[in-house]
Amino acid sequence: KPLKYPPIFHSANVALITKCDLAAATGFNREAALAHVQRISHHARVFELSAKTGEGMAPWLEFLAQQLAVVKR
Repeated sequence: KPLKYPPIFHSANVALITKCDLAAATGFNREAALAHVQRISHHARVFELSAKTGEGMAPWLEFLAQQLAVVKR
């Protein structure tokens, strides 16, 4: 939804694409979605996740742990 809600995405440092396990079944266009995020928020780090399969969870959790460490300093 970056093109529908650009102000939200423009200020975001992180964007999550969830339910990646459903992408093929729903006709989700990954390349277009990533291009839209990049267009609106070129600085945002994008994580692609699936809670069902666990895909992408390790990098996401590592990122969260790093952010927590920064906050605790």
